[in-house]
Amino acid sequence: MVFDQMSDYGESNVSSERSESRGNHFMSSWYLYIAKCSDNSLYIGISNNVDKRIVRHNQGDGATWVKQHGAAEIVYRELYQNYLEARHREMQIKKWSRVKKEHLVSGLKP
Repeated sequence: MVFDQMSDYGESNVSSERSESRGNHFMSSWYLYIAKCSDNSLYIGISNNVDKRIVRHNQGDGATWVKQHGAAEIVYRELYQNYLEARHREMQIKKWSRVKKEHLVSGLKP
């Protein structure tokens, strides 16, 4: 696992991301990301291309959460070897309190 808060990775678009999530997602790199919405709420997701995914979220093509809580910016990301590792981490973090999530984003021990 590699932690990277704001680097640019990947070349695929969301449509290939979706097909990858149904196909060969076990072999490619995936990211867990945390985005902060304009109302300061946090959204946790996974993608094989975070930068393009956040653009799609902000264009209204993504999670209902982001549509309801306003434009989002990436504030944290972690790199994983495959979809399943990223998905496991996503489920783990979604169960955390907001304070624990904020500590992770700020670099403090959660």
